[in-house]
Amino acid sequence: MPTEQHKALTRRVVEEIWNKGDLFAIDQLFTPDFVLHDPANPLVKTRRDYAQLVTAYRRAFPDLRLAIEDQIAEGNLVMTWWGAKGTHTGPLFGYTPTEKPVMFTGVTIDLIHNGQIAEARVNWDALGFFQQLGIVPTIAGVQPVGVGAYAGPQANSRPQ
Repeated sequence: MPTEQHKALTRRVVEEIWNKGDLFAIDQLFTPDFVLHDPANPLVKTRRDYAQLVTAYRRAFPDLRLAIEDQIAEGNLVMTWWGAKGTHTGPLFGYTPTEKPVMFTGVTIDLIHNGQIAEARVNWDALGFFQQLGIVPTIAGVQPVGVGAYAGPQANSRPQ
């Protein structure tokens, strides 16, 4: 599978699963033994866990929208730099809705095997995310920002 097809596969995760909420796509896009590595969500490992995570975030942020800032692919690896934004209108992990908007970025590195994602390593600005919600305090005089989300080099082409 050429690198452009690998990148297209990972774009489907953003569009179909995160933006449209199509949880059935998880079984199509991820291998049965898929493993997620996300320091912000260390208990989320399997396809089933992943579906529950997506559901939790989409319930808490019904207007959640992810956009791909850039992608790099080599061999069976795809790195995706993404930005996200949404408004916290539903409960999330026991926290009541804050009605606050958030913008944050992250990077996902996917390992592709036989046309599916076998492993994903995610690192995203969880601290800034929770600071924007007011759940985690900020350093005095410093305000959190969602640098990159919808403001990257291709900002004019981002979905609204």
